[in-house]
Amino acid sequence: MKTYKILLFDADRTLFDFNMAEYQAIRKLCGYLEIPFSDNVYNTYSTLNDALWKQFEKKEITHSFLQTNRFEQFLNKLGRQGDPEKLNSMYLSFLAEGSYLLNDAFYVCEKLSKKYDMVIITNGLIRAQTNRFNNSDIAPFFSKLYISEKIGVQKPDKKYFEYVLNDMSIHDKSSVLVIGDSLSSDILGAQNAGLDSCWFNPQNAECTLPTPPTYTISALTELLEML
Repeated sequence: MKTYKILLFDADRTLFDFNMAEYQAIRKLCGYLEIPFSDNVYNTYSTLNDALWKQFEKKEITHSFLQTNRFEQFLNKLGRQGDPEKLNSMYLSFLAEGSYLLNDAFYVCEKLSKKYDMVIITNGLIRAQTNRFNNSDIAPFFSKLYISEKIGVQKPDKKYFEYVLNDMSIHDKSSVLVIGDSLSSDILGAQNAGLDSCWFNPQNAECTLPTPPTYTISALTELLEML
């Protein structure tokens, strides 16, 4: 095991329970639209949104297109009328209220923060991610929050990671470990930038990348044993 000094943590589905935040935001949005809410309705939105984020990671679409198109598709699926831009704005406001953490996230971050410089790296949107992070219990454990929308480039582009490294005045890449749940964003991005990576894989899914991550864990607490 190498000796690391800096830990770059992904936010959603790594430390934050994004599914819960998203679920509650869509539930509130359905209340506004007077649409009966159900798990099926939520799954409809979540599937559409996830597909668009995958396109965004591949630079096939822009942030702006993602935000409005997801609600255009959502309304079409439900057979409803509405203003996609307004719905997106409302959704982001609701999402910003959801600072839910995954199990053990607080405990692990508290312990690691005593030994490492830790920052958040996220492809999320400024409006939602800033509030969610600042209102979370783990905010004091991190020195910085890097949001792709603000930087102007997203994971897995190596330019995103180069920006973070330059901003933190990091010259030794071997001192950095990227920790995240997404193979296509966090792990591939780390590999593109020449950084070691730790894949948070609680579902024990199969790695689909040509090159496997440096480490793989199924629970956040494993970081305390590993680092």
